[in-house]
Amino acid sequence: EIWWNGTQTKRVTGNFGSNDVTEVGYCNMTMPLVETICSEGEQLFQLFIKTDSNPSDMSWTLKNGSNHNHTLLQNYCSMKPLREYYFETCAGTNECLNFTIEDSSDDGSNPDVIKYEILFGDENIKQVTGNFGKSNTAMFGTCRDCVDNFTLFQFSIGFDDHPEDTAWELLNDCGTSLWESDNSIKRKENTYYYFEQCVPIDGCLTFNVTVSNMIYNYSGNLGIYEIWWNGTQTKRVTGNFGSNDVTEVGYCNMTMPLVETICSEGEQLFQLFIKT
Repeated sequence: EIWWNGTQTKRVTGNFGSNDVTEVGYCNMTMPLVETICSEGEQLFQLFIKTDSNPSDMSWTLKNGSNHNHTLLQNYCSMKPLREYYFETCAGTNECLNFTIEDSSDDGSNPDVIKYEILFGDENIKQVTGNFGKSNTAMFGTCRDCVDNFTLFQFSIGFDDHPEDTAWELLNDCGTSLWESDNSIKRKENTYYYFEQCVPIDGCLTFNVTVSNMIYNYSGNLGIYEIWWNGTQTKRVTGNFGSNDVTEVGYCNMTMPLVETICSEGEQLFQLFIKT
């Protein structure tokens, strides 16, 4: 029998062979050990993360504009591969906060590895799924990842045995390309990747994913992809989507103004309703 912290965690009766292994303690920590109480002028920062196959290569920091480091509990030795963990700390509401996560091995290998979500107060700041490269950053609080009138477009995709056959492009409402894939960069086969780009918030955007060689479209992870725009998931595709898939994001059927128009004294509101 094994007891830990006053609780029986295991009882074995009979011949268990030449070896028997048991984990005890907070091995899959999805809840804090003690409740975190934030002071006035602070809010709770939360990190939910699923580790990859080499969690010892992962690290993260939360800093304010003065480069003050807010402590996030992280014990590299105790973190296990492909498990979910939860961390939290308090941070000031009137600060520009910078969360940076690094993965020195850059080894994401399937749709279930390297996944994290961060929240600040009641706001969902960012959710990332897939291999984001060596590092990924989120700015929040009194600042944002993108400049004024821009927002974050996020794209996660699982490649098959031939990632070079998959391409994508993001167009604005005038048909101008804002962002496109760079297939000169070699990507790993059967790997899930994450990409992001700041885009204008005040228009309709068209995102087009194409597969040039349909022979390989049925194997591996291809056919699994997600799109996020302005902090909201707008599409999730699972399965064979064919040689082409198009998604509109943004204000594509704009029946309400983005911001309220306030007229000055001596003016009135002019309104136009049109169906093209």
